Amino acid sequence: MPSEKVRKSRTEFEKREKIAARQRRDSKLPVPTGSPPRTTVIDVPELKSKIFAQRMEKLQQKLVAEQIEKAKMKSTIEAQEKIIGRLNEQLEDITSCSVCLQRYHATDRIPKMLSRCGHTICIECINRLHALLGYQGVKCPTCATITHTAIPDLLPKNYSVLPIDPI
Repeated sequence: MPSEKVRKSRTEFEKREKIAARQRRDSKLPVPTGSPPRTTVIDVPELKSKIFAQRMEKLQQKLVAEQIEKAKMKSTIEAQEKIIGRLNEQLEDITSCSVCLQRYHATDRIPKMLSRCGHTICIECINRLHALLGYQGVKCPTCATITHTAIPDLLPKNYSVLPIDPI
């Protein structure tokens, strides 16, 4: 006959097994079978090559994104340079006489405004055009309006097209 101690340990073991079975059933855990779970063999070189390939793909994607960003920045810079070039051309047009294409200057190429039409021409060209009309007036080379004046030096100076001298 089994001893009292053996019976007690069996009943305790059975109680623990019942509790574990109930917990598994409640938590819907799979019931363990008699054999231990199978382990899978991992091919380390294959795993390393997969990880390497994934990292390379991420780096390539990052490189492509950076190249796209650089291309966008380059096109933006090129567009800005074109705009600056056009503005410089317009500034050159504004600050130069439309007849002789020389830049205005405060002493020798003084910009004078024709009072009838508002166009600006340097004093040197105004004097030549004034002589063409028999010193009676100046015919605007832009719009052909005649500004009657006996003395071209009395025409208003256009300060807005003069270069700004540093102080």
